[in-house]
Amino acid sequence: MSPKTPDEVGATPPAAQFDDSLARGRLGPYGTWPYVERRVQVDRRVSGTRLFSSYMLRGHRLRGRRQGETRNVYVDRYRPGDLALAGAILVLNIFDAWFTLDYLGTGGTEANPIARFLMEQGTGWFIFSKAVVVAFCVLFLMMHKTFHCVRPAMWALFGFYSSLLVYHLFLQFAVSPAPGL
Repeated sequence: MSPKTPDEVGATPPAAQFDDSLARGRLGPYGTWPYVERRVQVDRRVSGTRLFSSYMLRGHRLRGRRQGETRNVYVDRYRPGDLALAGAILVLNIFDAWFTLDYLGTGGTEANPIARFLMEQGTGWFIFSKAVVVAFCVLFLMMHKTFHCVRPAMWALFGFYSSLLVYHLFLQFAVSPAPGL
C-alpha cells in the first residue's frame, strides 16, 4: 500500500461515492442529501389573517391539538349541541323578558332590584341590558366551553331559565284574570 499524500488524507469523497447514511445520522430521519425542497404549498404566513376567518366552518379546531387535550383548551368551532344549548338559553332569556313585561303590565312587581331600576329607566333599557348582558355571559361561557365548570354552568343556566319560564307560565294562568270574566 502506498503512503497517502496530505491532499488525499483530508479529501472528501466525490459525490458518487458519498455515503449518505452518515449525513442522515446527523440530520435525523427527515434529512436528505442533497437537500431537496419537498413543500409544495405556499407559506400561509405570507398574507395576514382574514377578518372573518374565525367564522368560517373549515380548518379550525373542535378540540385540542394533541391526544389527551380535552380540558382547558380554547377551540374555534363548536359542536351543534353546544350551539343549541347557548341558543336555547338566549331564547329562554327573551321569553323571560317578554313575560316579565307582560306580568308588570297587569300590575305585578319586579322582585330583582337591578331589573326594577332598569324598568324605571324605561322598557328599552330593560330589554337591551337584559339581552346584552346575558348574550355576553353566554358568549364568554362558550369561549371557555372546555374548561372544568363551564358545561355544568351552561346546564344550570338552562335549568334556571327553564324553571323561570315555568314560573312565568304559572303566573300567566293562575294569577292573571281570565279573559271574559
